[in-house]
Amino acid sequence: MNKIIFAKPDFTNLGKKYSMYDMHMHSRFSDGSGTIPEILKRASQLGIGLSITDHNEIAGALEAQKIA
Repeated sequence: MNKIIFAKPDFTNLGKKYSMYDMHMHSRFSDGSGTIPEILKRASQLGIGLSITDHNEIAGALEAQKIA
């Protein structure tokens, strides 16, 4: 059985072995706090992919697609 670790992930080491993604991200187009450029910049800094999943709105995902 795998051990559950309740600590902040070590993104540097995880990124060497796995592809990392945040599959549920809200932007200011719904109830999130970040703009699309801010979200994409932070994801790039962390070396992760992400999915913009705003409520009832696709404008954030479309903006991210144009920038990326």
